[in-house]
Amino acid sequence: MKIYYAHHMYKYGTEIEKFEIELIKEKLKNCKILNPNGDINFSNCNNGEEEMNLCYENLSSCDAIVFSSLSGIIGKGVFGEVMYANRNDKDIYYIENDEVKKVEDFKFKILNRSNRIYAKINNIEFKKVVKK
Repeated sequence: MKIYYAHHMYKYGTEIEKFEIELIKEKLKNCKILNPNGDINFSNCNNGEEEMNLCYENLSSCDAIVFSSLSGIIGKGVFGEVMYANRNDKDIYYIENDEVKKVEDFKFKILNRSNRIYAKINNIEFKKVVKK
């Protein structure tokens, strides 16, 4: 399974990013992670719109998306990536409390204060996993 890891740019190159990647690998065994921080070459992009289009192009080759927030807040880029994944019937996972949970349904409250603080996660329903 190929996973697109959507996360805030504040996490790029940090211990949090490393931790979340290891968490994804631990919880979603045998997955290949596409991390926009390093796995996508943005050097030919002239603006943010071109960068996001390149992200969507890469996301389209993935089976699923895993996204994280900053205390329940996501930026415009992560919001767009999650919406793109939803429109294209990709599996969606959310990192919450050191868990990677499959999302059944979600709601966001659009804050639209800036690209950095764009939406608040209002409600997420997780798919129930039945253990045998």
